[in-house]
Amino acid sequence: MSCVIVIMRVEVIPPPPQYAIESREINGVKIWSIGTLHEYKGEPCKTLYDKLVEHGQLQSQDQLLTILRGLRGNFACIMQDHEGRLFAAVDKIRSYPMFYAQAGDILYVGSDPYAIKTRLPQTTKNQDAFLEFKMAGYVTGGDTLFNEIKQLQAGEFLVWNGRDLMVQDYYTFYNPESSKKSRDELIDELHQTTRRIFKKTVERLNGRPAWVSLSGGLD
Repeated sequence: MSCVIVIMRVEVIPPPPQYAIESREINGVKIWSIGTLHEYKGEPCKTLYDKLVEHGQLQSQDQLLTILRGLRGNFACIMQDHEGRLFAAVDKIRSYPMFYAQAGDILYVGSDPYAIKTRLPQTTKNQDAFLEFKMAGYVTGGDTLFNEIKQLQAGEFLVWNGRDLMVQDYYTFYNPESSKKSRDELIDELHQTTRRIFKKTVERLNGRPAWVSLSGGLD
């Protein structure tokens, strides 16, 4: 996939070669996607277009938030409508990374932070992030090793209208409420949840072999 320069000064960075990304244009809306949506069969780009676009324009921020909460799957996507409004999102576990950087009136977005870095006029090291990386082996939150480059976290999306950049979460794993259910009720709830997860996994596999990784421990 070659670099794509579109209106509103957005540059979608080509992904690393191991990423099988789909790219389409539907009714003037440019769409890039990777991965799958579990409840929907067919082309992910067309499904995302049908869900997120109305009359050739991306839906409002509140509508995008509501629709994303209902999507199930392992995916990442970038969309830009014919007015130049840009939308990018990752799934609830960030199966595929998404990075972005704004330099003047240009927004760079894509899955390859190194390619984004080469396009920026300058970058400065994020000293806290470097220390965190040395201690933990990764950087937490939306930061990266460079102050100018950010990343979408699990369950987040961004919207850019050519001037203002907005990043918002549509799903979080944190639940502030404590459960008042009994131990037996919680065990049964865990059992039913586990059964539903494996039932959905079997349905998605549709007869294909499954690859299961095991640790070297006693679990």
